[in-house]
Amino acid sequence: MERKKGKGIAAICIAVAAVICVYNGVSYFQKKQCADNPYKEYAAKEKSRKAGSFEYTYRTSAEGVWITKITPSDEDISVLKIPSKLAGKKVVRLGNGNGNFKQEDTSDTMWEAENWSNIFGEKCSEDSTVENIIIEPKDVYDRVAQIEEIDVPDTVQWIDLGLFAYVQNGKVLRLPAGLKTKLEDADLTGVTWKEVSFSGENKNYKIVDGFLCSQDGKTVYGLLEEREKTTIPDGTETISKKGDYFGTKEMQIPASVTKIEAAGKYGNHNFTEASVRIAKDNPKYAEKNGSIYDKNSGELVAAHIDNGVINIPDTIKRIFCPWYIGDTTTFRKMVIPKSVTFMHTKSGNDVRNNPAGHTGTTYVFEGRTPLHLVSGVCLFEEKDTIVVPKGCKKEYQEKWRGNISRLHHKISWEEK
Repeated sequence: MERKKGKGIAAICIAVAAVICVYNGVSYFQKKQCADNPYKEYAAKEKSRKAGSFEYTYRTSAEGVWITKITPSDEDISVLKIPSKLAGKKVVRLGNGNGNFKQEDTSDTMWEAENWSNIFGEKCSEDSTVENIIIEPKDVYDRVAQIEEIDVPDTVQWIDLGLFAYVQNGKVLRLPAGLKTKLEDADLTGVTWKEVSFSGENKNYKIVDGFLCSQDGKTVYGLLEEREKTTIPDGTETISKKGDYFGTKEMQIPASVTKIEAAGKYGNHNFTEASVRIAKDNPKYAEKNGSIYDKNSGELVAAHIDNGVINIPDTIKRIFCPWYIGDTTTFRKMVIPKSVTFMHTKSGNDVRNNPAGHTGTTYVFEGRTPLHLVSGVCLFEEKDTIVVPKGCKKEYQEKWRGNISRLHHKISWEEK
C-alpha cells in the first residue's frame, strides 16, 4: 500500500514538472519571437498624441516608445523636432516595423508589404511610372514638402528601413550619435539632403564632405548631401554597392580606392549622371570613354551612357552587371567590341529598368566570334535589334539559341 502511494506521488510530481517545463518552453519561445520580431513585441493598441505641429502615432512597452507614424498638421511645420519622450517614456524606435529595424533580412520583404509606408504614412502608388510617380496621400506629401529640418532625438536607437523614403530633397537631417541601425541599409542616400549630421560621434559612421562613411574612413556608403562636384574622401578603400550618388555631376575617385563593389540585386546603385574621373595613379581602376574598368581583370565596372549610347571600351574583356553612368532613360544602343568574351545576360536589362515605354534597344557586336552569354535572365527583349558582322548571323544564332529562343521571332537581326 505504501509503495503504491509513493508511486502515485512520484507520478504527480513528474506531471507537474512536465507542465512547468512546457510552460517555460512556451514562454521562452514567445519571448524569443518578440526578440526576433520587434513588431510583435509592440502588439498593444496604437495611440496618438499631438505635440507641437505634429501628431504622433505610437506604441509603448517596457523598452520605451515606438513611433510608427508622424502626421503633419496645417500649422507651421518647417521644423520637425521629434520628441524624446511620449506618454512619460523615452522614444527608442521610429518606423512602422515592416522594414526590419536591424536589417538582418535582405530579402526586400518591406517593399513587398502591402501595409508598408514611410514615417509620414506615404506610399508609392501602384499605378505610378517613372514618368509620373505618384506618392499618396497627396495632401500629406504636399505638407511634408514644407518641412525644412528633421531632428531625431538622442533617445532613438533604431530607425526603420526606408524611414524617409519619398520625402523631398533639400531638407536638413539631424541624427542621434547612438543609432544602432545599419545606416548603409537605411536608404538615407536615396534622398539628397541639404545637410546631415550626428549629435555627437557615432561609433560606426561619420559624414565626410557629404558622404556617409565608416568610422575608420575605409568605406563609402553613398552621397547624402547636395554636391555639384564631389571627391571620394582620400583614404577610402571601398565604394559600397549599397549607396547612391544622386545629384552630383562630377566625381573624382582617389588612388586609395581598390574596391568598387558590383551593382546590387536590381542594378540601381550607380553614379547617375556624374562624370567620373579616376586618379591616374590608382593601382586597380582606370577610365576610358567615360567608363570605368578593372585594369587587372578587364571587367567593366561602370558603363558611360553618352546621348543614349554605351560604347564599351576596347579594354574590356568581361561585362557582369556593371553600374551605369548617365541618364538611363535615354539608353537605346550598346556597342560591344571584339575584346569582350564574356557577358552576363542581365547586363543590358539593368540599364533599362527605369525607362517607361521601352521601344527597343540595338546591340552591336563587333566580334566575328560570338561571345559567351551566361544563362539566366534573357539579355534581349521584344523589338530589340542584334547587329553582327557580315556572314556571322547564323553562327551567333546557333550559339545563343538558348538565350533568345522564346523571343526569337520578336528580335530583329542585322549584318553590318
